[in-house]
Amino acid sequence: MTPSSPLRDAPSPPDAPRWTDSLRAEFPALAGVRIAVVGYVLVSPVTGEIQTGGTETYAATLAEVARGLGGDVVFLQRSRTPFAPREVRPGLSARSWARPRDVGPLLRAVREEAGARPTVTLLFVEDYLPDVADHPSVFLHHGILDDGAFERRPRSRLMGWVRDVRKLWVWHRRRRRHFRMVTRTTRTVAVDTNVGNVTRFMFPQLEWGGRIEYVPNFGTLLPRAEVVAKWRDLHAPTTVLFARRFVMKRGTFLWADVLREIAPRYPEVQFRCVGRGPGEPWLRELAARQANVKVLERPHDEMVEEHRRAHISAVPSLWSEGTSLSAIEAMCAGAAVVSTDVGGLGNLVIPNATGLIAPATPDAFGAALRRLLDDRALARRLALSGHRAAAASFSHSAWARRMCRVLAGVLADPTPRSPVRRVAPAPGVE
Repeated sequence: MTPSSPLRDAPSPPDAPRWTDSLRAEFPALAGVRIAVVGYVLVSPVTGEIQTGGTETYAATLAEVARGLGGDVVFLQRSRTPFAPREVRPGLSARSWARPRDVGPLLRAVREEAGARPTVTLLFVEDYLPDVADHPSVFLHHGILDDGAFERRPRSRLMGWVRDVRKLWVWHRRRRRHFRMVTRTTRTVAVDTNVGNVTRFMFPQLEWGGRIEYVPNFGTLLPRAEVVAKWRDLHAPTTVLFARRFVMKRGTFLWADVLREIAPRYPEVQFRCVGRGPGEPWLRELAARQANVKVLERPHDEMVEEHRRAHISAVPSLWSEGTSLSAIEAMCAGAAVVSTDVGGLGNLVIPNATGLIAPATPDAFGAALRRLLDDRALARRLALSGHRAAAASFSHSAWARRMCRVLAGVLADPTPRSPVRRVAPAPGVE
């Protein structure tokens, strides 16, 4: 592609967000880039509607970056129900695959269609190991997923031991799979520092510097004046938001226990639970008894408005957490965050500076929440401090530049390289 090619000189689409305006000038090597994403769920194979969740938010925002660069994103979605290629929104299209062996031919077709345009494979999943023809490739690690489990029913001591042995065997399989993914892709992007630390723990003899890059997630940053105005009236009714999928690992049942004790004590506070999942009946049972508890489902595009009205955001995750989009969206909207210390949440929430961190128990989490409900001035200080941190680190523009640096780097040097063994510079050096 020459410097005067149409793709390089064409303006960004008129409806592209403003935060993409400068990307083309900053990253000329990415002009016209096509990003082929291999993932699980983006759209309903029946209705074609985009699904609500972190993966979908990530893919849609990545498409905005690609459009700003004059390119596009093709999402290859695992689906038992095949569907014809479809445009999901401008700059984002979807195709389906059923088995990992289907992915390679799809990726090659996507690259052939792109022609001379630069193309990068972005893996959201571990099901597919890229081939030589699939590079440059990036493995996007959303955070440690296997740091928690639960029994679906009580078991005898013997069966519990058998289950524990099986879990250990599964852990070693996942350890091996993780090693293959981070060594057979050009680069690994981790949404939190926990991924790099766990990798070094599992393979301490290897040098991982430069192999795993920390690129935290992002949120829609509200203007500072709007956030200040929300907190100006210290006596206005308080809104507490729990915006998660209603599953055990996201702390749904812990949150239900907290609500059961706190909601009756604070009738003037509105508790909004926004999401869906198997834990919904527990939350709806609480909502039926407490007028100040609401259980709602909102489409993806309306979640910014939910965070805009919130003063406090609850993130009681138990396991499988990266840099939580729910926590980042709350900080970007000027809501004080109460979270556990799971996964990458400690990369976001600095205790008593940008939020509160509590142990993952109903009593401890409830005590942290009560502290903010009883001291609105403290909640305001943490919310404004969190918004300031989000503006510097978690805005769309900050994330886009980090990702573009990764994409430009793998295009310049697309060959995966195995990590080398770490050796002391001289005998006897500790």
